[in-house]
Amino acid sequence: MKPRNATPADSHAEEAIRALASQHGVTSERVFFDGWADQISALSGQDGESADEVEQLLINLLRNELIDPDEAFDLHASYMNTKYGFQ
Repeated sequence: MKPRNATPADSHAEEAIRALASQHGVTSERVFFDGWADQISALSGQDGESADEVEQLLINLLRNELIDPDEAFDLHASYMNTKYGFQ
């Protein structure tokens, strides 16, 4: 799958995620199930990495139903475009 071109909104994704988390008092603290999911992934042979701080904020915003899944998807896609430099 070819990544879409980065947009100006992409560069603001991290800022938007941090602002939403701050507004709602959400931290990037991981819960037991986050570590459990990492272990299951490792045992299944997946080479994935754990969520970084910004991704964990996004997970926790979604987990607390402070954003809807569509908004989380859009923010994550924009953040990933910036993080990995898709142009």
